[in-house]
Amino acid sequence: MSTSEVEYRVRFDDAYWRTTRDRSNPARRFARWLASTAVGAFLLLCLGLGLQMAGDGEWALFALVLGIVAAVVVYVWVRAPRELAEYRRSPDFGAEVRVTIAPSGVEIDGPAAFTRFAPGTVRRLVRHPAGILLDLADRGGLWMPDAGLVRGSRETAIEIATEHLVVR
Repeated sequence: MSTSEVEYRVRFDDAYWRTTRDRSNPARRFARWLASTAVGAFLLLCLGLGLQMAGDGEWALFALVLGIVAAVVVYVWVRAPRELAEYRRSPDFGAEVRVTIAPSGVEIDGPAAFTRFAPGTVRRLVRHPAGILLDLADRGGLWMPDAGLVRGSRETAIEIATEHLVVR
C-alpha cells in the first residue's frame, strides 16, 4: 500500500446502513419522498376529480388528503424497510470489509465481493465530526467512520477524494 492510500475497516450491518442513510444527502431523500407523495396525491386527486364529476364533491378533498397521508405511510413503513431488506441481501452484509481510498479509485473488498469505483464516481464528499461520507453516483453513500481508520489519516482521505475522485 502506498502512502497515498487510506484504508478503513467497516462492518456492513444494520447500524452501518442506518448511519449511511442518515448522513447521506437529505435533499435526495426529500426528493424521493416528495416524488412518492406526489404520485400518491396525483392518483387520489384523479379519483377525487372523478368523484366530483360524478356529483360527489366533498369526497374530492378527502381523496387528496388521503393520498398525501398514504404516500407518507408508504414511504415510512414500506419503502425504508424494503431498502434495508435489499441491503441485507447483499453478499457482504454482516461482514467486516476493507475500504481503500486511493487516487485510482475506491475499492471495497469483502469476503463475498470486490467492488472498485473509478475516479469520477464520487459525486461529493461530506465531512462529519465522526467521519466522512462519499456520495457515490447512483450507488448511495459510503460512510467512512474515523473509528474504522486502519491506515492513513482522515485528512489524507479527504485530500485524495477531493483532488482525484470527486466529479468536477
